[in-house]
Amino acid sequence: MPEIIPLMEWIERNLHRKITLPEMARKSGYTSRHLYNLFIAGPGVSPSAYIRQRKLSLASVMLRDTRRPVTEIALMYGFEHSQSFTRTFSHYFFQSPLQYRRADYWDMSRFYPSPLVKDFSCQTDIIWLPDNISVQPETKDTWKINFGLNFLIETTEGNIISYPQLYKSCVDLIFRQHLHSPFIVYGELRPGYTSDSEIDIYTGYISQTKEKETPRGIIRIPAGYYACFSFSGTPEQIIAFNAWAKGNGMHKNQLILKKGAAFSVFSKTDDPAIYRTQYYIPCIPSAPTARRS
Repeated sequence: MPEIIPLMEWIERNLHRKITLPEMARKSGYTSRHLYNLFIAGPGVSPSAYIRQRKLSLASVMLRDTRRPVTEIALMYGFEHSQSFTRTFSHYFFQSPLQYRRADYWDMSRFYPSPLVKDFSCQTDIIWLPDNISVQPETKDTWKINFGLNFLIETTEGNIISYPQLYKSCVDLIFRQHLHSPFIVYGELRPGYTSDSEIDIYTGYISQTKEKETPRGIIRIPAGYYACFSFSGTPEQIIAFNAWAKGNGMHKNQLILKKGAAFSVFSKTDDPAIYRTQYYIPCIPSAPTARRS
């Protein structure tokens, strides 16, 4: 696949418009037939299918996380009209864009992540969390996120870097507060009204309560199944890991993403520059993979 990596990087930067096979052939210097063979041997799909699935996958994120009209999302990814987008999206995801937007869960096996994003070596478990686990927040921050005219995935050295300032802000928020170990960061990305997306981020500590009523100021974590991605690294590596897990990681494990808040538990290690993290994402598992915590 190394022969087509530069071309794939170019494709990622141009998913907002129509890309033709002759244009790709001119850009790469390969014949259309050889290009087809390289894509089948590498990503495993034809060039046209690769482009289509990448566009639809990015569009699915916009449908889940923003209130942008379907027509606008269609235009963002080079579809000439919303009917063409709706037909193509429905054929691939087995539901219309509006049905996908209104859903409470999404099959991430259909999500097609960028092969340019490198895999992380991590442990993934599907666990059941009971209803007595809560967050005792120390701080709350509300972030508003705007994706601009194009929502595209940028990478460097295999890591997602689409929003470097956002990732730097995450590092500053999570790791500069000098919280005691272990600590938790909890929040749910949701469609915004004055921005594309918004998220309330709570940082604090885990608490357990047997009370039926949640004490004031305490956030009860919903009971249910979660995909738990475990990883150790620097703060910057952990932020890149989290960006990988929700898309690439959920797809790799063929999981169903469930609407709801995600959270991370952080623990310090003997090396002050390295943290352990467990990133919990709500999911609907297959029966053989599930276990209770």
